[in-house]
Amino acid sequence: MSRSGTPRKTASCVKYGALAAAVGLALSACGSDYPLGEEQREAAEQGDASLTGILTGIGSSAQNAAMQTWRTGFESTYPSPNVQYLSAGSGAGRSALVGGGTDFAGSDAYLDAEEQADVRNACGPGGAVNVPVYISPISIAFNLPGIEELDLDAPTIAKIFRSEITRWNDPAIIDQNPGVDLPDAPITPVARADDSGTTENFTDYLEATASEVWTDEHGGG
Repeated sequence: MSRSGTPRKTASCVKYGALAAAVGLALSACGSDYPLGEEQREAAEQGDASLTGILTGIGSSAQNAAMQTWRTGFESTYPSPNVQYLSAGSGAGRSALVGGGTDFAGSDAYLDAEEQADVRNACGPGGAVNVPVYISPISIAFNLPGIEELDLDAPTIAKIFRSEITRWNDPAIIDQNPGVDLPDAPITPVARADDSGTTENFTDYLEATASEVWTDEHGGG
């Protein structure tokens, strides 16, 4: 694996009937009904004025920029509904969806069978649908002055994150990076402490490609 990393799959979880359940509410705005200007006004006049209500989402911070762009595009055509997205992390979004506290959740990993069973209490018998909407890479960042790129195969990465390889000049790393002056320095693995869809996808990759080393269950939320 190079420093640039590999692609990952991402998905958002959308509650069945979320739009249908949006009720007509009075919405307030600062200064203008069309804060995006004339283009928004013209689009609104051609759009469905009967679509109203509030749609709330919580989830992945990695998806936040895309969510805000999609929200702006949607509201330029339908100014009456209010779409809200809180980038509190995919773990928080999934928990909120299962608990019925949000209409949809943005996560970098799909809902598993256990979560689908739990979410039926909030979504109804149909549960939730996973919709792939966003793609971004997972990469392993490192801080070694003077070294721009390293090749690391899956077993080596797994051993690093299991603290079985603890120094940068370990033979496994040297063998994959001939000619690179690797220091005799400790490796300090860093990972997120909160529930993370990215962590789940990363550990799923290790479980699939280095199962002889990565014997833990994949997870992260």
